Amino acid sequence: MPIVDSFEGEFYKGQIFHSKQAAHMAIKHHALQRNFQYGVVESSPSIWKVRCLRHKDDNCPWMVRFGCRDVGGEWTVRKVELVHSCSSTTQPIDHRHLDVDMISEAVKHLVRAQPNLSVLTVQVELKDKFNMQVTYKKAWYGKQRALEKLHGNWEESYDFLQTFLLVVKRKIPTLVIDWVRVPSTQPGHSIFQPVFWAYGPCIDGFKNFKASWLLMEHFLLGSIKECYSWRAHLMVGRRFFQLHLP
Repeated sequence: MPIVDSFEGEFYKGQIFHSKQAAHMAIKHHALQRNFQYGVVESSPSIWKVRCLRHKDDNCPWMVRFGCRDVGGEWTVRKVELVHSCSSTTQPIDHRHLDVDMISEAVKHLVRAQPNLSVLTVQVELKDKFNMQVTYKKAWYGKQRALEKLHGNWEESYDFLQTFLLVVKRKIPTLVIDWVRVPSTQPGHSIFQPVFWAYGPCIDGFKNFKASWLLMEHFLLGSIKECYSWRAHLMVGRRFFQLHLP
């Protein structure tokens, strides 16, 4: 039986999801498309069961029960009841299950193609996909979560940069690194600004610098007013050093 990675249909007994997170996202998607709310009534490392939120008031039988044999493995639909006997009272505005994680998954493909996507575009996409209106704030947080899932957050990037430069320094001892930080209002902390690094041979080459430039090629990216990218070679003595000038 195929494993479900994305979901837009109905649940059935024996259906397999590659993770609990995938099953959770499928339930959210199902609830949003059909405009109802659910609650978790049982959750453990091997069982996850959800029911319609109105099962007590209206005796609604809707229910899906998942099971997992191995911790961290696939999750299978063990029992399902898809009939609703209640009348949904959910309004198509800020549905409780259209949370930041759900929004990030819904717009991740757009953010991957256009990282500077506007929040208004996110709101329009959610309206078209789920017929739900979300606030500007929630749409903004959803877009930021999508960016983090695709590219990591600032803390992870900063830690990676430090590790990367330390490894390069270990391999190339002549590397010179200059971290620029400014004082923070918190004692014992500082705020990272830019970091510069240069290789020993490049530094030695500039000792014989002569003001002779050879422009090899240039690129214009996007609007002329927005971005220029120049590629040139600086001649030092009889050697050329490639430069990228933003």
